[in-house]
Amino acid sequence: MTTIGVRELKAKAGEVLREVSQKRKEFIITSHGRPCGKIVPLKEEPEAPSGKKTLRGAYPHLPELDEKDFRQIKNIWLKNHQ
Repeated sequence: MTTIGVRELKAKAGEVLREVSQKRKEFIITSHGRPCGKIVPLKEEPEAPSGKKTLRGAYPHLPELDEKDFRQIKNIWLKNHQ
């Protein structure tokens, strides 16, 4: 198990989390040389909450959009982002 200081963890958080998730590596976090926490990989990958896997599932109250609606939205967006 690898030991990492809080400051180093702050600077390398993305790298550390990739090692945890991809290589299943564990880290002991230290503060002033003393252990204060532990980062470990999850035993299982969490699933998205039921009904929230798509935008439609997340926002069921929104109306259905057709091709004409999308073209109008795209044109408005393009006008505002040129």
